[in-house]
Amino acid sequence: MQTTGFLILPRAAEVYQAQSSMYNVSMNLFTPFGVSEFLPDEALRHNKLTQQISKYFEIAGFSPIRTPVVEYFDALAPGLDPQLVSQSIRFFDTSGHLMILRPDHTTPIARMVASRLSDTPVPLQLYYVAPVFRNTTTDSPMELFQAGVEWIGATGPHADAQLIQQCVQLLSQLGFTDLGVDIGHPALADGLSTSDRDALVHHDYVRLGRLPERGTIDVARHIPELVALETELRTLNIHETVRYNTGLIREFDYYTGPHFEVYAKGIRQMVACGGRYDRLISKFGYDCPAVGFALNLSLIQEALAQC
Repeated sequence: MQTTGFLILPRAAEVYQAQSSMYNVSMNLFTPFGVSEFLPDEALRHNKLTQQISKYFEIAGFSPIRTPVVEYFDALAPGLDPQLVSQSIRFFDTSGHLMILRPDHTTPIARMVASRLSDTPVPLQLYYVAPVFRNTTTDSPMELFQAGVEWIGATGPHADAQLIQQCVQLLSQLGFTDLGVDIGHPALADGLSTSDRDALVHHDYVRLGRLPERGTIDVARHIPELVALETELRTLNIHETVRYNTGLIREFDYYTGPHFEVYAKGIRQMVACGGRYDRLISKFGYDCPAVGFALNLSLIQEALAQC
């Protein structure tokens, strides 16, 4: 469904119609499907959570950054993963420019670093607390609140291990226990067919025809980067939290090294994810390595509200 200048979400239109019919009131009283509105007590909980996270990041040495909610599509296009493009919400402004709602944080920050911070000494530690917007074909929310960090210019396994440690430590401070970290690497997908890779991205092990190996570093010892990471994780004494997953393939293809997902007891979805992306910023004209992670604040806030 399309109107002049805007791309409308079919799923949202269906929900509008269902809500209007159910309650016999105007659709103008409802918010679009998948976006958030907070009542006062909910807003207070949200603010308290984001303040706690921001305080942690700032104590750890990260500085806040804010990217636009709306950008020119062409400005982000060099670094946009095809999956992000397919999920993005785009529309035309009154001048006919194709615009995009922020689909993730890493790509706009990469553009911002390349265009405005390339003269700043690295490593550069940045953090954000803000929503992203994606058009999904399921009942997943259109608006997803995230909080995360980007460590620009950080290289080597020590930086990767330190970031995993910070992610786990922050989640522990928020009240989550029995955390588990799955670690993967793009090299684990070498030689896979497009179909098998897609099956792993969607955790469709029936289509894949097997269960990927998951365990200690022994299942990934043929990848030197992961062996070096394991050494650093042992130094930080968080190696027992980690499992190496030969089937962990991230849906976004800008990851170039170790990447990870974090799970908490009692929650089926991952509560955080991240990894190394050494070539993304160079797509905007500034060759600089980086590593980062993001927390799923929408999921975290919902889980904490049920405690």
